[in-house]
Amino acid sequence: MKKIAGILILIAALIFTACQSTDDEAEEELPADNEQEEQEENETEEEIEGDEKVNTELTFALNAEDDKMFYTVENEGDGVATLKFATSQKYEYEISDETGVISKYSEGRAFLQAVEEIDLAAGDEQSFEVELPKLEPGEYTVKIYLTASDLAETSEISEKFEVTSDNSLNIN
Repeated sequence: MKKIAGILILIAALIFTACQSTDDEAEEELPADNEQEEQEENETEEEIEGDEKVNTELTFALNAEDDKMFYTVENEGDGVATLKFATSQKYEYEISDETGVISKYSEGRAFLQAVEEIDLAAGDEQSFEVELPKLEPGEYTVKIYLTASDLAETSEISEKFEVTSDNSLNIN
C-alpha cells in the first residue's frame, strides 16, 4: 500500500512540474518590431534625468592572446549603456570545424539564475575571457554573442581561428 501511495505522489509531482514549466514558457515576452530594428543597428537610447535621451552605440570584438580568447563589448556612444543579464552566463558560443558544430559553451553547464547589470560609460569596454574546450591543432570557426537582454542577435560575431601545435590561438 505504501508503494502505491509513493508512486501516486511521484506521478502527481511530475504532472505539477510539467504544468508549471508550460506556464513559465507562456509568460516569456517577445520584443516589439521597433525594438528589433534598434537592436540591428547596435544603437540604443536610454533615458537620463527626465526626458533627455542619450545615444549609446555598442561594438563587439574577438581577440586572441597566446592560448586565450577574449570577447569585448565597447560603448562608443555618448551615454551610459546597461547590459542586463538574466543568469550568470555572459556569452554563448558554438565552435565548428569542417564536420559541423563540435562544441557549445552552455552544453553540460548550469548557470546561476540571478539578474546582473553591467553599466558601460561612454568609451568604456568590458572584456570576457572565453572558456574554450580542449581543441586539437587545426582550423575552426567560432560564433559568439552576448546573452544580455536584447543583444543576442546584434552582438553576434563569427570568426575563423586556428589552434597551433603549441595551443596558441590565431584569429584569421
